[in-house]
Amino acid sequence: MRIASRRWPACLLLMGAALLMSLGAGLAPPADASESSMLDPANPVFDLEDQGLKPLWVAELGRISEPRLKALYPVDGWLVAETPTGEVHVLDARRGTWKNMQVFARGLKFSPIADGDRMLVVSASRLYPFDPATGQVGEGHRLAAPPFAPPRLWRDTIIVPTGNGLLTRLSRPDYRRIWLSSIRGPIWHQPTMVGGRVFASASEVICVQAEDGLELWRWEPRRPARLNSGIAVHEGRVYVGDNLGDLYALGAEFGDLRWQKSLGAPIVGRPRVVEDRLLVFTSKPAAYCVSLEDEREVLWSYEGATELVTAGRERLYLRTDDNGIAAVSADRGEELWKDVLPADCLVSGDPERAVFYVANRQGTIAAFEELD
Repeated sequence: MRIASRRWPACLLLMGAALLMSLGAGLAPPADASESSMLDPANPVFDLEDQGLKPLWVAELGRISEPRLKALYPVDGWLVAETPTGEVHVLDARRGTWKNMQVFARGLKFSPIADGDRMLVVSASRLYPFDPATGQVGEGHRLAAPPFAPPRLWRDTIIVPTGNGLLTRLSRPDYRRIWLSSIRGPIWHQPTMVGGRVFASASEVICVQAEDGLELWRWEPRRPARLNSGIAVHEGRVYVGDNLGDLYALGAEFGDLRWQKSLGAPIVGRPRVVEDRLLVFTSKPAAYCVSLEDEREVLWSYEGATELVTAGRERLYLRTDDNGIAAVSADRGEELWKDVLPADCLVSGDPERAVFYVANRQGTIAAFEELD
């Protein structure tokens, strides 16, 4: 009994310490989700060698309107950051240095397009020449109808798709109409140009000569199918998808159906050609990699993917439906790593090089590049 009585106070002390520890753990604040994100631009240090990335720069836009950022647009060596109030900030995409700011009161409809040393910007129903180096904006040209997708430049002219199904070629600098073509339904995706031909999709696919607007062919799937995607053109084939989940390959010369393949869910966005593969996204959401050598063969799929951010030498960087970025093997679709970003982060990829940008709404932007 004496031995037990000596141990009893020690037991009470141990029990009390354990109770305090448990209470302390229960009262500790939950971990911030952003702390687990390696690509969060608010991180003070990036250690990404294991992920095959290197940070290029981090930039702060500073005192801009609230909420601070709405969209990021990489455009030919520049990075355009837009706010909900129409502020358009221009940064050097290679160094992250801020260049200038301009205000478009009606905001940008979509990404600007490169035009030599300038950009073309669509705001409301007007087309503006914009100098990213100086911030100067030229006189706006009122378009015949609001565009739903970016224009396409060809030689010294502009080909403009509109929401009422018109495809118009305009001269520069006077914006005189050279030709006009029509397609059933709104044109939601930028037209594609190959070999002096313009390809566009709405409820059907149309192919016209860029020089004179002469219609060469048009094609639509059998009802109840309805085209749902943009177009990819590669080595004599036109690829487009519908709302029932079928991917179609048409002959680029005459618009004849070569094959179709069901992917199980509506096809969205625009198919992307990556070397000898076609990357297609569905509303499931999922990404499907289709061989362009052995056509119709699905090489791999990756569930949860919503769009291609950018393509590296052997990796594809995909946006996912949980606000993440995943690096997958281009050959096998194997996930190499994935990072879920804080809910307020924006992501945009450079179409010309293996670089992508992550920004938070407060105006902090980080650029990441694939390691050599």
